Amino acid sequence: LFEMITGQLPHAGESPLSVAYQHVHTDVPAPSTLNPAIPSEVDALVVTATRRDPRVRYQDAADFLADVRRIRATLPPPRPFVDARDTLVVDLSPMRDAPAPVTAPLAVPLTSPGAAPGTSPSRAQGATQGTAPRSSRPDSSATSPGSRRRRSRGPIVAVIVLLAVLGAALSAWWLAAGPGRTMPTPDVTGLTVEEATSALSTVGLSLQVSGEAFSESVPAGALASTDPLPGDPVRVDGTVVGAVSLGPERYEVPIVKGLDPTEAAAAITSANLVLGATREDFDDRVPIGDVASSTPKAGSIVKPGTVVDIVISKGPEPVPVPDVEGRKSALAKMALTEVGLKADVTQKFSEKVKDGIVISIRPRAGTIVDSGSSVALIVSKGPPPVTVPNLVDMPRDRAVATLRGLGLRAKIVEGDFSPLNRVISQTPTPGSSVPKGSTVTIRII
Repeated sequence: LFEMITGQLPHAGESPLSVAYQHVHTDVPAPSTLNPAIPSEVDALVVTATRRDPRVRYQDAADFLADVRRIRATLPPPRPFVDARDTLVVDLSPMRDAPAPVTAPLAVPLTSPGAAPGTSPSRAQGATQGTAPRSSRPDSSATSPGSRRRRSRGPIVAVIVLLAVLGAALSAWWLAAGPGRTMPTPDVTGLTVEEATSALSTVGLSLQVSGEAFSESVPAGALASTDPLPGDPVRVDGTVVGAVSLGPERYEVPIVKGLDPTEAAAAITSANLVLGATREDFDDRVPIGDVASSTPKAGSIVKPGTVVDIVISKGPEPVPVPDVEGRKSALAKMALTEVGLKADVTQKFSEKVKDGIVISIRPRAGTIVDSGSSVALIVSKGPPPVTVPNLVDMPRDRAVATLRGLGLRAKIVEGDFSPLNRVISQTPTPGSSVPKGSTVTIRII
């Protein structure tokens, strides 16, 4: 290609070995290094087509032809070749009768500028007489530089046109009958590897499994994609590269409860998810500043890139202590639970408050405390117990008075004959503890 455009070989050397060495170690130079009039577009075409590295050369004739056509379109059209030298008309009639001349260069002098019209040059000059009218075209020495550039491009454009024709013919052969013949790639996505291999082999293609890929539509184990894509051209007897589906891409929302926000963000990101909104809320069980919950919940299976919102704990929510004094113990505890408080019950005897009624609370009603705090309830056990005195052998009246003084009641049981009027026995026995107001039975003799 270089020699076709420049007329010279791209590499020269003193021996064939040195030339071969240059072919191996030196790229073909740009044609403009020998002829500056060659356009830069042609330089690029030749340099690309002759690179030693096959990865940067044209991959096939179709690429080469496309560049030839593009460059041809950018260059000016070729101009007809014009010889600017004078046209000479030689009179050969005197030579017909003359003996054959000795072979020598034929000198045909032109009419001198000072001679009269029609005057012939002298025969003494030893030249054949002839008439040499000057051409109406300007002398070559007077040709402008622009005309010389246009003439120099004419052969180049002709070569490019020839290359285009050759490239088109080569491309047609390559694609129709040569190694470049192609066919549409069959659609084998969704098939198992065995099914795809069988389907491709029926049309002369082979399958190469390379890697795995997630797919929302193709079940795991089937082909998720192919290269070339279905319908794209693939070389006849070529290979289709396929990736096996891993099924839909899903990830589990990590457990972030109890972590600080930085740790939670790292856990969410490492799970291929996205940290979303962050807000604060009260929480009785999670310390202030740690993550209390997430949405979606931990353990949820979601798509990659799903947004996970988190809630940061502000600690327990402050609440006022409700007024439960005078209520039954069970109702007081229920009222505290409803506002998030706990009841710490202590029982105490009371002469004034009935058994099971709240005598007092600590802290006092209306005090602001953290949710989950404990409130002390003092619950009455009723009056304190009374120890039954020993009434045996006491006179009747004295025994009754003693019981009444202790807040007890007396029940008297007399026999058929009671001349002594004294206590002979009692129930409960002496020393027993009984609630105030209890009844003590005494027997009189």
